[in-house]
Amino acid sequence: MLLPHNHRMKISIRNNSQGFTLPELIVGMAMFAILIGLVTINLAGAQGSTNINTTIDTLTADIKQQQTKAMVGETEGSTSANSYGIHFETSDYILFRGTSYTSGDTSNLTIDIKGATITSTTIPNNQIIFDQGDGKIPDLTNNQGSITLKTPAGQQKTVTLNSYGAIISIE
Repeated sequence: MLLPHNHRMKISIRNNSQGFTLPELIVGMAMFAILIGLVTINLAGAQGSTNINTTIDTLTADIKQQQTKAMVGETEGSTSANSYGIHFETSDYILFRGTSYTSGDTSNLTIDIKGATITSTTIPNNQIIFDQGDGKIPDLTNNQGSITLKTPAGQQKTVTLNSYGAIISIE
């Protein structure tokens, strides 16, 4: 059966391919890469900030602990009470017992500073010694001293103590 000319069936070929073109894929992947890069940079900065804050928290706790030991007359197994102190080096600090730091003493406790270094101190001989009984720090110039820590990313924090062993600022 033949249809009249105006009723003939039209066959159209359409390109119904579904998906994305190559330029669309490239633009999408570039946007995704930029987003991942920004998130990574922000997380790395947050981790550095967390590292220095954790180090400062540990340092201040150790300062308070050494002062408390000196004040209460902690003997740590010896026959008499003594002074306690902290000796500062670039990448760690050492908790010690006595009126001066002795390298190699087996009772010393070394605390590694992770993610930061001690860049400067205004503490004589890089050590704080808490007097037995009252916990004061007698050797501080102008009745205060500070310890400055810095991360490789440039973040810096300074802990300042007074001659009574109180932490008066963390900046």
